[in-house]
Amino acid sequence: MVSVQSHQDAQLWVAPDGDVQRSRAIISTVGRTYGLDWTSKGKIVFSSMAGNNENISLINPDGSDQRQLTVNAGDNYTPAASPDGRFIVFTSNRTGSFNIWRMSAEDGSELKQLTFSDGNSYPSCSADGQWVLYDNQSNPTFAVWKVPIDGGDPVKLVDNNNARMPVVSPDNEFIACRYDVETGQEVAILPFQGGRPIKLLPITIMDRQRVQWTADGRALTYIKPVNGAYNIWSYDLHNDSSRQLTEFKSDQIFAYAWSPDYKQLACLRGTEARDVMIISNQR
Repeated sequence: MVSVQSHQDAQLWVAPDGDVQRSRAIISTVGRTYGLDWTSKGKIVFSSMAGNNENISLINPDGSDQRQLTVNAGDNYTPAASPDGRFIVFTSNRTGSFNIWRMSAEDGSELKQLTFSDGNSYPSCSADGQWVLYDNQSNPTFAVWKVPIDGGDPVKLVDNNNARMPVVSPDNEFIACRYDVETGQEVAILPFQGGRPIKLLPITIMDRQRVQWTADGRALTYIKPVNGAYNIWSYDLHNDSSRQLTEFKSDQIFAYAWSPDYKQLACLRGTEARDVMIISNQR
């Protein structure tokens, strides 16, 4: 049997206005990292290995007051904060299947399970804070769903095109997500109520790449590698132009997020090693 073992070493960096020259690392992580976000109170929430599991923690942007929010409850990934600052939604397999959960953004209390099937991941909150959007792979392809943040029946929004990793525009009118087309996969803009794409964007699709909206809703930001260096770029939805926003000279970017006032950038940067292993029972 042949398998590939991967290992990540990363640091959480904070850059004022995305300025690399003024950025600094506030914490180091070892192992897989799966997502980060900012709460409305200016804290960074991120997922990383803690012990034998992926867990979610809070930290101040200066590196102080780190607190682990999930403990001894399976693996917990891709946290996203609600706009009103009350909750953090995330993916967890604590019950044996992958579902979307909600907890208090203050201390991880008030746990509530929002989905009850399997294959649910990459939650994000609508701009009005009423809905949690996510992708589901209960079939061979992915679909985008939404569920009320206070619990209730889920609603399918996008189907049959491997739609993944939805994020809602600041005006709550549109969804941006990964979307399959005949030539591969692009980023699509769809109505918030679901339906066919109104625009397809030739944005580079990276492993675990989830685009983000700018504050004015006029552009999307995304990760793009050039000559071995990973940086954050923006794509203008009105004139279809792109431009580079950061100037990192090395390392990958595994996840990033802008602060609620868009004055600070947090990103998990580092290296990933992949080793091929051969397992044999021959003697």
